[in-house]
Amino acid sequence: MPKMAVIDNDFLDHLGDLNNHDDAFDLIVKFFDALDYKVFIHPHVYKYEKKPGKNPLVERLFDEGVITVSDLFDVLACKPIEKTRYELVVKQVYKNFTGREFPKIDLFDKWQTGDDLGEVHSAAMCVILECDYLLSDDNKAVRYLGDITKKVAQKFIHVYNRQQCCDLVKKTGLMNRKELRLLGHTAK
Repeated sequence: MPKMAVIDNDFLDHLGDLNNHDDAFDLIVKFFDALDYKVFIHPHVYKYEKKPGKNPLVERLFDEGVITVSDLFDVLACKPIEKTRYELVVKQVYKNFTGREFPKIDLFDKWQTGDDLGEVHSAAMCVILECDYLLSDDNKAVRYLGDITKKVAQKFIHVYNRQQCCDLVKKTGLMNRKELRLLGHTAK
C-alpha cells in the first residue's frame, strides 16, 4: 500500500518546470510510483500558493489524481479535538520554524504569502493525518521541520527535497539515470 506524502508548492513548481518535455507527466507518475507515494497537497497551499491554470502539466497532475487536494478541513470539522490540536501544532511549528509568533490571522480562512505558511501548514497536516513524508524544495524545511514536529507534536516527519527523492528512487533501480537527472536537475 502506498505511503502518504504531502507536497509543498516549491517542490510542485519544480516538477512543473518539466512541462516542455513530452513524457513529463508519465515520468512524474513513474517517480511517485517508484517512491511508493500517494501524494496530497494541503488545501490552503493548493488554493493560495499554486499558480492556477499557468502550467498544464501541474493542472494535469491534479486532474488525473496523481496529486490530490487533501480533505483535511473536512476531517477537522468532524473532530473538534483534532481541529484544536491542528491549530496548536501550526502555531508551535511556526514559532519554532520562524522564531516569530503566528500572524494575527484566522489560520483556517486567511493566508499571507511569503511567510512560510505553506511549509508550516503542510507539516501540521502530516502530524494530524499521520503522514510520514513531506516533499519540499525549501532547504530550511528539509533541515528543520522533521525535528520541529518531533519536538512540538511527538511526530517525526521525513522532509525530502527532489534530490533526496531521486536518491531514494535510484536505490530501487526503477528509474534510469537520465530520468532521475531530469527530475532532480542535479541527480547523479
